[in-house]
Amino acid sequence: MNLRPAGQGEAAGGGPAAGVLVVGYGNPLRSDDGVGPVVAERLAADPRLAGAEVRAEHQLTPELAMDASQVSLLVLVDAADGVPAGDVVVRDLAPWGRAGIAGDESGGRAEEGGPPLTHHVDPSALIGLAAALWGSAPRTVTVGIGPASLELGETLTAVVEAAVPRAVEAVVAIIAAHAGAIAATAVPIAAGEGEG
Repeated sequence: MNLRPAGQGEAAGGGPAAGVLVVGYGNPLRSDDGVGPVVAERLAADPRLAGAEVRAEHQLTPELAMDASQVSLLVLVDAADGVPAGDVVVRDLAPWGRAGIAGDESGGRAEEGGPPLTHHVDPSALIGLAAALWGSAPRTVTVGIGPASLELGETLTAVVEAAVPRAVEAVVAIIAAHAGAIAATAVPIAAGEGEG
């Protein structure tokens, strides 16, 4: 679900988060597994993300690869296995990590080494698909929140709910640093240059 399309809430200049896609994903019917969409909802209302596209999804699908190929930064927010409950961890990813599809021993590739053959992909496979199919993969950062419970339920546990503001701030900091890096590498054009 697209909570805030790219460009919504921004000024004419594109906003500080232009070229950024944030996807919070997880199952909101499995307690803390729904933390990604909760974080996405909070980010969609945050004016510091002016210009960013923010989505809440049930899972990552290959269809997101095209959108990922069109941005300079992709931030993925989800419950993170193996992380202590309520902790927030940030990781940079590279395409086609160790396993392209959750639980797939082939690393997410077809037998000939092509893209995954599934309706669900992990973050590394998503950016690998973006690169393979559209020739461009963004810098991708995951923000993981350690779950306390993945049992059936529609609310977050107290420890994970308390981690949501930290996850929001982590995403905001990632985007601010990205925008700063882009601004630092921009080459100013003097008045009259480039006119012909």
